[in-house]
Order: sequence, then C-alpha cells, then structure tokens
Amino acid sequence: MSMTLPFFGSTLEVLNTAKQELESAFTITNIGPITYFLGLHIIRARHQGSLWLRHHTKYANELLKSLGLSSVKPMRTPLALKTKHSLYDSPYYSPLAQYQPIIGKFCYLISFSRFDLCFAINYLSRYIHNPSLHHWKLLKRCICYLSTTLTYGIKYTRTASPSSQLMLQGWSDSNWGEWDEFSKVCCWGCFHACRWCGCIDFQETKLCGIIFS
Repeated sequence: MSMTLPFFGSTLEVLNTAKQELESAFTITNIGPITYFLGLHIIRARHQGSLWLRHHTKYANELLKSLGLSSVKPMRTPLALKTKHSLYDSPYYSPLAQYQPIIGKFCYLISFSRFDLCFAINYLSRYIHNPSLHHWKLLKRCICYLSTTLTYGIKYTRTASPSSQLMLQGWSDSNWGEWDEFSKVCCWGCFHACRWCGCIDFQETKLCGIIFS
C-alpha cells in the first residue's frame, strides 16, 4: 500500500528533520516539489515568495461536459445584483436530479480555492430540496462564471522576513434581514493572515432573530 504525503514547514531545516524521522521508520520516495494534490493545482514562484492554490481546469471542464455545456456565455459575477427569489417559487419544471449534484460539486470547489463562489453557492443551497426554474437559471450563471474564471485561485505570499509577525485581518458584512422568507440576518466574514496574503477562512452565519430599533 502506498500513499502520497505532502510536506509543509516554515523552514527547510524543519522539512529535512521531518523527512529523516519518517525515513528511519518507513520506506519513502521523494517525488519532488508538489504540483497537484487532491484536485488542487499548486503553483509556486520561489523568487517571488508566492504560492497559488487553484483547482485544476480539468475539474471544471468535466463539470461543464457533464452538463453538455462545451461553450457558455462569459459571466463576470456569480450572481446578479440584488438577486432575490422566493422559496415558494413553483414553476412547471424543477430539475432536482441535476441541481443537487452540481451544488455538491461546487461545494467541493468553495471549500478549498474558490471562496469567491461561497456566497452564491450557499445561497442556492438553501433551495436544494425544492429548486425552481429561477434557481436553476441562477446556478447556470454560476457555471458560466466558473467557465470564465478557470484560472482564479488563492495567492499566498511570504512575509518580508522570517521574524515578521503575521497580522490577522478580517472583513464582515450583513444583509440586515433582506431575505424575508428566512426571517434571519445573514452575516459573512473572511480573514487574511497578512496584508498581501490570500484568504484563509470564509464564514457565513444566520442569526436567529432580527432586532428592530
């Protein structure tokens, strides 16, 4: 039985120490710098001190192919401005068999490298048990956006010096109960470890009550 295990460390000395300890207990083979792991395409630029994480274009292309969408209209945003559709929309056709698997594939994307799709997919996930034709059209827009932004990912850069301290930064927003059907306030937040570092966490929370003043 064999397995692929990536090594990460703050210094080369730490990596070499870990490698020596594993070599003393197991038979291992060094296959070189990591470039592809668990569907992620890892691009490193040592001279710039940067690392890109993005999903391999093969994953998105297979998603488009499975839907019979070899060519789609370019989209620059995953959702239109002020998108709002009721949970109780009931058109003639609800493509449940396609809707749920596609949402699942998008959830895999947003959990690693496509935080820009988090809001749109989380929003559409709320209708996964009863999607309407409106929601299906919104999901197709996300697919078009994905096709337009295949090279998007997250960029991480090193600090100015090894002794530099990381500075956690966060941003948040709220819709202040705009979605009447849920009667909840939805809040979002993302966090960065340093000024020029990519996003390390994205969170969405629904508050149980709305306070009027």
